[in-house]
Amino acid sequence: MSKILCLDMDAYFASVEIASNPKLKNKPIGIVGSADRTVVTTASYEARKYGVKTGMPKFMAQKLCPHIKFIVGNFKKYSYISTQIHEFLKTITYKVEMYSIDEAFIDISDVAVTPKDLGYIIKSHIKKNFGITCTVGVGKSKLVAKMATEINKPDGLNIINDEDVYAFLDTFSLNDIWGIGKKLTKKLNSLGIYSTKDIRKLNKDFFIKTFGKNGEKIYGMAFGEYPEGVKYEDEPIKSIGHSITLPKDTFDRKLLDSYILQLSDMVSFRARKAHIAGKTITFHLRYSDMTKFSKMHTIGYPTSATHQIYEIAKHISKDIDMTKGVRHVGVSLGNLIYSCGSINDIFSKKWENVYSAIDSINHKYGNLTITFANVLNCQRLSSNTLHPWQKL
Repeated sequence: MSKILCLDMDAYFASVEIASNPKLKNKPIGIVGSADRTVVTTASYEARKYGVKTGMPKFMAQKLCPHIKFIVGNFKKYSYISTQIHEFLKTITYKVEMYSIDEAFIDISDVAVTPKDLGYIIKSHIKKNFGITCTVGVGKSKLVAKMATEINKPDGLNIINDEDVYAFLDTFSLNDIWGIGKKLTKKLNSLGIYSTKDIRKLNKDFFIKTFGKNGEKIYGMAFGEYPEGVKYEDEPIKSIGHSITLPKDTFDRKLLDSYILQLSDMVSFRARKAHIAGKTITFHLRYSDMTKFSKMHTIGYPTSATHQIYEIAKHISKDIDMTKGVRHVGVSLGNLIYSCGSINDIFSKKWENVYSAIDSINHKYGNLTITFANVLNCQRLSSNTLHPWQKL
């Protein structure tokens, strides 16, 4: 029988910052973006006691916890530590799925160590090498293992035996079951279903008839089953993107073009580094009133050249209404081709040496050490990376 271990880092970003600066220990802190108006990415457990939550606007968090200390997130640091933890997990077994930057699933069915001992080995390694804690859950499926990490946090270790699965799941409200959520809970409640125990009282055919192909999954979840195992084979990314929330809304077309150039350059740099090129460029933005604009354009050749991505994104953006004010902007490259050169346009051969020199300098000294002059018009010279598990 399969055995899945779920590793969930405790208040990950905040914990990394506390480990880096012990003076922050036992204090309420919130990790935020570099913009003045931003949301809380992660809050320490001390801040959570006051009601501070992930995704909460900064001003609201400060209202709930006046003495909270905000720290601008260092995503390069968080990604580096996450990668190091991933590499350690792969020394245990190759069957590792990094579900997110702070969470992983591991198929330990063939590992010759008891789940309890393995949990302590992982927790000890992370604590010793990075000074942070994690919660480990073990169960017969990804669902049970994931739910096991939701209790006894922080620094927990919870192993759910097969015979205890039903009773364990019944302790959670449907809304708190991983993969169900508020909308589905409301639908289930309307049918007189309020717990996993209620689901098990009915038959599978009822759920298939009511919810279609998703019905069988819902029914199985009440028994601790989950259709997906650990995805340990590397899946190719489908797009490379960056986005940015501007320090203040802009009505200036030239300034917007500078941000589009910055984002295009960051997308291009990552694509060239991975030897990937793409044929579809997507541009999107959010206006001051929070309405959105999104449009894509596919060209006849793959590219990862900044100037080409920029020109296409700029061309797409000509349809936007600058009088509404622009709050957020993003650029991505899709329809990807791997092991591909950066430029395939016969009119752009002169750029090959230029990009080679740029990449050499930026690889050595960091992103944006050398970039296009117009990028210097931007008030923020950084942006958020859009990871494969995120949507642009």
